Amino acid sequence: MEPADRDTRVVDLEAKIGLLQAIIGAGTIINSTLDLGTVLEQVMTSAKEVMSAEASTVLLVEEETGDLVCLTATGPAGDRFKELFRIERDTNSIATWVAAKEKPLLIDDAYTDDRFCPDYDRQTGFRTQSIMCLPLKARGKLIGIAQVINKHDHEGNVIPFDEEDREHFEAFCNQAAVGIENARLYHQVLRRSVMERDLEVAAQIQQSFMPVNLPQNERISVHARCVAAMDIGGDMYDVFEIDDDNILVALGDVSGKGASAALYMASVMSDLRGLALRERDPSTIMSKLNNLVQGRFIRGRFITFVLMLFDLKHGTMELANAGHPPAMRTRSDGTVDLISTDAGIPLGFYADAPYPSRKEELRAGDRFFVYTDGFIEAPDKRGDLYGIDRLEKFMSTEEARGEEWINRLYDRVHSFAAPDASLDDLTAVICEIGGLTP
Repeated sequence: MEPADRDTRVVDLEAKIGLLQAIIGAGTIINSTLDLGTVLEQVMTSAKEVMSAEASTVLLVEEETGDLVCLTATGPAGDRFKELFRIERDTNSIATWVAAKEKPLLIDDAYTDDRFCPDYDRQTGFRTQSIMCLPLKARGKLIGIAQVINKHDHEGNVIPFDEEDREHFEAFCNQAAVGIENARLYHQVLRRSVMERDLEVAAQIQQSFMPVNLPQNERISVHARCVAAMDIGGDMYDVFEIDDDNILVALGDVSGKGASAALYMASVMSDLRGLALRERDPSTIMSKLNNLVQGRFIRGRFITFVLMLFDLKHGTMELANAGHPPAMRTRSDGTVDLISTDAGIPLGFYADAPYPSRKEELRAGDRFFVYTDGFIEAPDKRGDLYGIDRLEKFMSTEEARGEEWINRLYDRVHSFAAPDASLDDLTAVICEIGGLTP
């Protein structure tokens, strides 16, 4: 072998060693962080340098749509490219071809390939010539594609990528995919952890809107329980001791579950507290509350509501209902009455809606029960609902009192419901009347 040939071989070998060292070094850098944005920037910066390319791009598969989305790009038009680049999965393009086939693609002249779309060049001012595009796979699953654009030789001229480039870039992409997937998984775990903490705090805040100490004396004893279907829900109750003789009990249910429902209901309960300081008539309170809700009505959300005002001095209970299931009263002899009023629509549909009230005389031993529709709509494995009739029967036959009565009701409904049933929020308030003499 001639000395010149040996020198050339040595130079080529040194170049390959240098390239492999650069790929290994890039992999070390890429896997040194779990921040997805940083990983992507490092991947593309390293790809451009390792492959002597003018620009580089990573497109990740969006799980919800299957589209390819550019989260990072390097090169003269990188920032503008990121703003523009989303490729729908059914679009005819170089990137979607590589993603669909999960095979590499080398193109010497982009403008001669029917899959190339020049729109992005026109909008960014960049000129695409040679392209090498490879799939990014982690754990056998496609997570995106990586491409480098416009390979430069030592003199700065744009030249095509070759099979040796493909082998090197494939080695690089294998490391990059691991780094990206690790960062994505870490981000998902971190986001889930943050969401769980936020939900825990939100549940605590929601509970803070509900009273801790309920009236429990010789004249009236109030017990309540609220169990959300999710971490937080759209049910809420409140009990106002207006004075020694007057107690206002409120129960509401906003359609839907979760944080948005809870936030909406919390704002309504806040409005109610303000009104209860100024008004004593349940019909008036409900009407004014309706107008406040109507002023910020959210499409797709409706609120059912019930108010009971106990006047212990005069021995009466006055009730107003806004589209809520009827209250129940159990007499000391076990008979059960449904307490309903003329139809009052759920809160917020239109202003100045009427909410007629109904007044009942109190007797020692009476129990008044209000609840949300999760109880009567709990399905068994055949699809039958627990229903009003079963609830009435429980009211008339269960002899337990107070908190124990409520606990047994929840147990009864849960034992009735199918194991895999998706129950709604369940909230119950029971008011037991004792002796009415102050």
